[in-house]
Amino acid sequence: MPSLAFASASPRLSLAYGDVLFTECRCPLTALLQVLDMYHGNKAGAVGMTTTGGTESIMMAVRAHKEWAKEAKGITTPHVVLPR
Repeated sequence: MPSLAFASASPRLSLAYGDVLFTECRCPLTALLQVLDMYHGNKAGAVGMTTTGGTESIMMAVRAHKEWAKEAKGITTPHVVLPR
């Protein structure tokens, strides 16, 4: 399994709450690294992320699909169809 790496977006938060942030991030990061290892994504240069659910997860899924459509299909102006 790849080595476990940790980086904080805010150095000030990392200094003040380093142990808490590490504990909070260790479980999702470990799961992500295990999935990358299981599917040999670490050799292909794959990356990933985890979310806590709700709106953020939906927005990240839409964003990922938008980026994929741009690269794979050349769609530069995607449209999202929403129910009324």
